[in-house]
Amino acid sequence: VIAPAIALADKGFPVSLTLAKTLAQERDTMGRWPATRQIFWRGDAPLKIGDRLVQKDLAQSMRLIAQQGAKAFYQGPIARRIAAEMAPYPGALTLQDLRDYEVVERTPVRGTYRGYEVVTMPPPSSGGAHLVQILNMLEPMPLAQWGAGSAQTLHM
Repeated sequence: VIAPAIALADKGFPVSLTLAKTLAQERDTMGRWPATRQIFWRGDAPLKIGDRLVQKDLAQSMRLIAQQGAKAFYQGPIARRIAAEMAPYPGALTLQDLRDYEVVERTPVRGTYRGYEVVTMPPPSSGGAHLVQILNMLEPMPLAQWGAGSAQTLHM
């Protein structure tokens, strides 16, 4: 399941117009960290449209998760790297925090939108219930007729 994502991270993909704009807008914020600049910059500027975004560390992390499962993230090499990166900051996430984390599986919120089943996050997250409510409100509206990105569609 994770193989396509690993390939994209490892080999990269061309930066889209939307991503290039976002990187340019977030230049000052993202530019503060060398690790971020190493991935999302070429030279001293954010990636531009058509540049290739390659994320070797992300690919390696996903490979470890594919091979070792959740232990790679919560107890193994990924956990150690997270804890080491966070250590200098007050109240930082520790290796023990990651080891002690317990996943809670909950029944997802389900709804429909234009004949599609929507399966999304349950409480305590409010996002899933809101998403289904928003889609229910939008369903009777002629979004296709108004056009993607039109003032009417965006207003609604």
